[in-house]
Amino acid sequence: MELDKLLAMPALLALLLLYLHFMRRKIRNGIQNLPPGSSGWPIVGETFKFISAAREGTPVRFIQERMERYDSRVFKTSFLGDPMAVFCGTAGNKFLFSNENKNVQVWWPSSIKKLLRSSLVNKVGDEAKMTRRLLLTFLNPEILRNFVPKMDTIAQIHINTHWQGKEQVVVHSTVQKYTYALACSLFLSIEDPLHDSKFSSRFHRFLKGLVGFSINLPGTRFHQAMKAANEIREEIKKIIKQRKVDLEEKRASPSQDILSHLLATPDSNGRFLTEIEIMDNILLLLFAGHDTSRSTLSSLMRYLAQLPHVYNKVLAEQVEISRAKGEGESLQWEDVQKMKYSWNVASEVLRLSPPVTGAYREALRDFSYADYTIVALDNLLFTRGSQALRESRGFRRVEV
Repeated sequence: MELDKLLAMPALLALLLLYLHFMRRKIRNGIQNLPPGSSGWPIVGETFKFISAAREGTPVRFIQERMERYDSRVFKTSFLGDPMAVFCGTAGNKFLFSNENKNVQVWWPSSIKKLLRSSLVNKVGDEAKMTRRLLLTFLNPEILRNFVPKMDTIAQIHINTHWQGKEQVVVHSTVQKYTYALACSLFLSIEDPLHDSKFSSRFHRFLKGLVGFSINLPGTRFHQAMKAANEIREEIKKIIKQRKVDLEEKRASPSQDILSHLLATPDSNGRFLTEIEIMDNILLLLFAGHDTSRSTLSSLMRYLAQLPHVYNKVLAEQVEISRAKGEGESLQWEDVQKMKYSWNVASEVLRLSPPVTGAYREALRDFSYADYTIVALDNLLFTRGSQALRESRGFRRVEV
């Protein structure tokens, strides 16, 4: 009898979720003038179509198809069991930046929230501002310029190991090794290739389950991601334990990396982050810094391959800077400042192929946008949409 009750629980839970979904849809459909669009299948919505486009490397395709279908720069859909309004183009982003913490506030899918726990993604209001300020105190140009020589050394090692003498290089996967090694070095001072490799394999499993249904059952991507995240935290915990000793005995500097900075620096209220908060925020930084850098570098390589006249100018500028350096001498911040044409190219790549698809927010109250009603507690995705596709036909703003 007890077994029968146990087996009936999943079916009852599924029925309850379906009932709540249909009741929510009924209430929403009673509201006048919602954005055009489709909520897709019950609970699942259009999640699989969105994730499929993202894994194919064309997340904007999902947005573009619906903008053309509904002839609108705002449309409704459903991701991961939640209703979603998607805002496209510069007008949507202008609305976001002018209404932060007024009509909208930061929101993330539940899978990201659960995996990144007490990090910045789960903080709002003053607490979020203090944590962001604490992180940005280290991640600002004035401090990061001191790490240019280290970045140059890591880049040289990477090129000699993975590029030099190779007949063929798969850019996206190869660049991933570089960006991860760079992140581990700058955030945790991990220089050992074996340690870095072990970290990387776990991080890869973590990334696979980051965006999706947060079902923590054996065999699911999310379950594997949770295991990988906990394994990474254990590694970081060991590093924290040793770093505290090193800081106390002056063998490490408070400005050595982001870990030392967080251990040695309080927030504006004089409070130090707990070890759990430090571990979760470093995991967030590893994800954010590694993933966006990999995407940008891969896009940069693609554009340079497609536009040989731009590639030749970038190469000429880099060769000129290299000739002015002594044998074995690392790049300095002053050398980076001379890379004006290269910087313009990198900026143009970011304009045409942003590394982040969009920004997630939650509606705090009902409001109107583009003559449509956006319902309170709806989730929002602000994206560039088709504007980037149209502009990508030309590679502009690269002349010095």
